[in-house]
Amino acid sequence: MNIIITMAGKGTRFSGFRENLPKHMLSIVGKSMFEWAISSLKNFFSEHFIFIALNYADNEKFIEDKCKKLGINSYDTILINQTTGGQAETALLAEHTISNKEEPIIIYNIDTYVESDALTPSDLRGDGCVPCFKAEGTHWSFVEFGPDMLIEKITEKVRISEYGSIGLYYFKSFERFKQAVHSYYSGTTFTGEKYVAPVYNDLIIKGEKVYALVIDPKKVHVLGTPVEVEEFEKAFR
Repeated sequence: MNIIITMAGKGTRFSGFRENLPKHMLSIVGKSMFEWAISSLKNFFSEHFIFIALNYADNEKFIEDKCKKLGINSYDTILINQTTGGQAETALLAEHTISNKEEPIIIYNIDTYVESDALTPSDLRGDGCVPCFKAEGTHWSFVEFGPDMLIEKITEKVRISEYGSIGLYYFKSFERFKQAVHSYYSGTTFTGEKYVAPVYNDLIIKGEKVYALVIDPKKVHVLGTPVEVEEFEKAFR
C-alpha cells in the first residue's frame, strides 16, 4: 500500500500564529502537528509513505527527522515550488514514485489526529473507503450511506448527512484514483478547488463499491485552525 500525505497547502489560517512556521511544524503539546497527524496511521507504518510538501527551507530534513523518530522506514519526499489546484491534484504528483499503480493507496491530510486504535488496514475495504464521524457544521466532506455501509453520495461542504470525512481516503489502486480524478473533473469549465472526496462519485455511478467506516467522534481531533489547536491543547491537558 502507498500512503500519500498531502501537505502542500499554504496554511494561511495559521499565518502569524505562534512561531509563524508552516503549520505541520507547529508545536502542539510537545509534538509537531506532523507527528500528531502521522501517528494516526501507526498501524500502517510498515507501508510506503509519500510526502508531498512545498519546498520550504528545512522541509525535507524535517520530514526525514520525524520519520526516523516515528519509525517510518520506507518513504519518499516530493517537494514542489508552488501550490496546486487542490488535494486531488497534489496527490496525483505521487505517480512517478509508485512502481505498481494497481496497489491500494491512502490519501491523508496533515491536520487531523485520529487515535491510532481507530484505524487499521483491515478496516479498509472495497473499491474505496471513507472513514467518517458525526460532525457539526458544514465545513466537511459529507457522506451519505445505507445500512450496508455502502456510500450513495459524497458532497464537499454540503451537509447531506451528519457524517463528515476525517480526511482519509482509500482507493483500491492509484490507477483507479487517477482515472476517477480525470473523469470527475473533466471539462474546461471547472475552475474550483479539486478535492478528493467528490471523486468517489465517479466510482459510485459506475457501480463500484465505496464503503463508509464510522469512527467514534471522541477518537477524532481536528487541528485545522488555531482555535481547534487551542481547544485540543486544553482538552489534552
